[in-house]
Amino acid sequence: MKSMTGYGQAGIRYGAMAWSAEVRSVNHRFLDVRVNVPRDFAAWEAELRALVQSRASRGRVEVSVALGAEGKRVAVEADVAAARAYAAAWRRLQRATGLPGRVDIGFLQGRPEVFRIVEARPDAGASLPAVRRALERALSAWDRERRREGRVLARDMATRVRRLRRLQRAMARRAEKMPAALAQ
Repeated sequence: MKSMTGYGQAGIRYGAMAWSAEVRSVNHRFLDVRVNVPRDFAAWEAELRALVQSRASRGRVEVSVALGAEGKRVAVEADVAAARAYAAAWRRLQRATGLPGRVDIGFLQGRPEVFRIVEARPDAGASLPAVRRALERALSAWDRERRREGRVLARDMATRVRRLRRLQRAMARRAEKMPAALAQ
């Protein structure tokens, strides 16, 4: 016996990247799978949904896949055209006003249009096997939790059935005495 409610989590390292997968489910009449992946990896949704559907038959199952912060890489990009435009504007200002000094890198610091920090995106196709393994491990943990909760539910139901049978026997004994009590 398995509960429809469960939670499982797993992570996996793939090169410098660390992927994590979470699976959580609640009771639902039909199978409703929702997959949340980073936007750049939306093409994975159908394959990951199929993997979940192969392991679940009912319930609302939510899957979340994320790239850990340590796996995210950043790069600094320079807009050379913007830097040249700043330098040219500074030189024009110097000529027009007679200001001393020269253009150096410090002049360009703090100009977001010149220097941008961008997040380097991992290769979606190359990362898919690692994500699939992380999801499979999370699904296994989720299934273990559902089985554990199923055992707890089964014990609880068995206790309730025993209690109902005791009540049924007590009611049957009282029912045998009812005709005489009613006649009296």
